[in-house]
Amino acid sequence: TMYLAKPYAEIPVPMKDFNTHIQVRVMRKVLETVTDPRRRQILITTIEHADAEGSGRYEDLIATCSKKHQSYRYWGSGDSSDHKTPQIYAELEVYYKGLIDSKIWMIHHDLDKVVVGDDEVVMDGVLHQLFPTALIAPYFGFEPDLSYRAYQLTKRLIITFFFDEDGLSCGEHAYSDGLITAKDFTPVEDQYLPDLFK
Repeated sequence: TMYLAKPYAEIPVPMKDFNTHIQVRVMRKVLETVTDPRRRQILITTIEHADAEGSGRYEDLIATCSKKHQSYRYWGSGDSSDHKTPQIYAELEVYYKGLIDSKIWMIHHDLDKVVVGDDEVVMDGVLHQLFPTALIAPYFGFEPDLSYRAYQLTKRLIITFFFDEDGLSCGEHAYSDGLITAKDFTPVEDQYLPDLFK
């Protein structure tokens, strides 16, 4: 378990500091303090999942997920029942392939809490995610300035990962502090975009 006395502020991270593996670095430090074998197993899976996602490696990402059952939901940014969230492995394959192909896998999650249980890992912090400008209107319902290629979404987010008996990820429930609106997005100048995004 890790907890920062002073939580991260909900402000955009400077693009020079944007790091899609920042959450991996934090969880590896937490792993050093975990001795229970089951809890180590699921935290290692979480680290492998975040490392693969933070590199855009689809095959490695999906390999951390259970084929037995899945439950993906989110709250705060609208009711996830209004959208198609994965509930079986086959849907999860499509979901993650779309995430990688659309380049919305670039996430910098500043974690100020990590809690490891027997069947879940809870991560709380401020999420920073790069979104192609063309996807903002379809996803969030408002028109951004199209002169920018990408925006940084900044939002406090709590994510709970669930695990099956084999230690593979079988669900992700996310909670944010309200609807995502235009004020949560900051335009990114082209010269600051990561090479993999271009």
